[in-house]
Amino acid sequence: MCDPVENQDRLLREIQDLRAQIAELKQSQTRLQEAERQLESELAVKTALAELSRSLIASAPLDDICSIVLTHAKSLTGSPYGFVGYIESSTGYLISPTLTRDIWGQCTISNKTVVFEKFGGLWGWVLENQRPLLTNSPELDSRSTGTPHGHIPIRRFLSVPAMLGDSLVGQIAVANAERDYTEDDLEVVERLARLYALAVQREQDAQELLRAKEEAERSSQAKSEFLSRMSHELRTPLNSILGFAQLLETDPVEPLTPSQQEGVQHIQRGGHHLLDLINRVLDLSRIESGRLSVEIEPVPLIHVLDEAMDLITPLAEQYGVTLNLRPEQYRSVLVKADRTRLRQVFVNLASNAVQYNKPGGTVTITCENSTPHEIRINLCDTGPGIPPEQCESIFDPFTRLNGKETVVDGPGIGLTISKRLIELMGGVIGLESTPGQGSCFHVTLPIAHEHREAGDVLRKRIPTSERSVPADVRTILYFEDNPEQLALVASLLSRRPQVKLLSSPQAKLGIELARAHRPDMILLDLSLPDMNGFDLLKSLRAYPEIREIPVVALSADSQPEEIRRAREAGFQDYLTRPINVNEFLNYIDRMLIADPGDSKQPTPKSR
Repeated sequence: MCDPVENQDRLLREIQDLRAQIAELKQSQTRLQEAERQLESELAVKTALAELSRSLIASAPLDDICSIVLTHAKSLTGSPYGFVGYIESSTGYLISPTLTRDIWGQCTISNKTVVFEKFGGLWGWVLENQRPLLTNSPELDSRSTGTPHGHIPIRRFLSVPAMLGDSLVGQIAVANAERDYTEDDLEVVERLARLYALAVQREQDAQELLRAKEEAERSSQAKSEFLSRMSHELRTPLNSILGFAQLLETDPVEPLTPSQQEGVQHIQRGGHHLLDLINRVLDLSRIESGRLSVEIEPVPLIHVLDEAMDLITPLAEQYGVTLNLRPEQYRSVLVKADRTRLRQVFVNLASNAVQYNKPGGTVTITCENSTPHEIRINLCDTGPGIPPEQCESIFDPFTRLNGKETVVDGPGIGLTISKRLIELMGGVIGLESTPGQGSCFHVTLPIAHEHREAGDVLRKRIPTSERSVPADVRTILYFEDNPEQLALVASLLSRRPQVKLLSSPQAKLGIELARAHRPDMILLDLSLPDMNGFDLLKSLRAYPEIREIPVVALSADSQPEEIRRAREAGFQDYLTRPINVNEFLNYIDRMLIADPGDSKQPTPKSR
């Protein structure tokens, strides 16, 4: 029989155990709910950070990233309002592109702005002190300065500075959550701020890079313009020096004595050396500034090599060096290149190979396939070779080959220009050298798989027509504002009594002279004070009575692209300074004086 008292005690103990179990279950459920809430919160934070990271990787604009950060900061903290801004590095101002987007209609402040030059109130305290701030009673906070009239009331406020190391780069702020902000909210916004700071840094780096690029382009442009102007200013007197030196050397009336001839030859050699230096420096400047272009087309390789060897042969004879050209089975190969620039490269390489060779040495050119789509041209000499420590810098500007041991003329930029030109043509240039045995430069170029016949361009002989002068006299009108250049051409043409020279230093005056005298030829300096040569050509073509008169450009600019531009514009021909006396007079003879039926007259050279 059960004891009633003992039974009652047992029931009470069981009830207490059940209550303890229920309490423990409730606590476990609470802990589980809290853990679930924390997991959901962490998931939301990581989702926000992932989206922000994707925007960074995609290089989204900074204003868009500000909007993404603000959206997540408000959502994660339960805030209806907020802003995200960045510090402008050049001014130190706070730029907040998101400030009024979502409260524009509710905010009645008359002077709405997204640029803040001065910092104030709670948000300003965060920026000035570079510390986070959390307050659920802003009106009681001593750091608050209140809000301006018309501003939305601030009931709760949380803000975090965006920092890169010790540098302030931006700010995130939220306000007016329905509940009090907590330290968890602060931590969430700080995590967003750390990633947001990277976005601001990326934008600042990009802006800095852009400014540096623009500054470099301005500097390059200024340098190019300076070199272009200086080259023109240097060429003008130099052309006169060379021209009058040729006149003295070839004067049939008062021939020079042998010693005077030698002195004039020294003048010409020095002048041509200076002219070559000017042209090369200008070439290098144009390449570096990206203003020099190449015209890629299928080019017969053997033709270019033959032309280069023809130009170098006199120099090789002078130095006692033998030239060997052995393209063998590659005689029909077409390469993708700019013909003029490729010839310039081979002339420069061959010139160096000759001048830095030994008496009785050889320069040998061979070809081989480096790949099925590329051909390699080797240019090897038997000179002293180049030390290994110089091979690395041989293509640097103003580097001279064995400069201390030789007296070879040149500014030391020929190889630099050659390398840049080959690279512009999609090729590669390199060097292999063994001291005491010689050097071998190699050029690799892409092979062209199309064949195009390149017919010779035949120039029209200048037609004769009825003029205001006798039929046996030919008239040339020369547009030139430089007295020395005009005097040089006048002196040259004085050797041709059949030619009458008219001149004008100005475009407008010259046009009237052309209409009045209808000359047989017009020589035109491309740099007149009142009109450039291309506009002047258009003006001349506007008058029917002089439209057919051949116009020949005479310029110190010998760049292929300028010559091509002039021909495309309609110039009959393009002559370059410094004027070669014999070539210039022969050109005038062919164009104006020679009997059209004389088949022995040479074809005008392409310049």
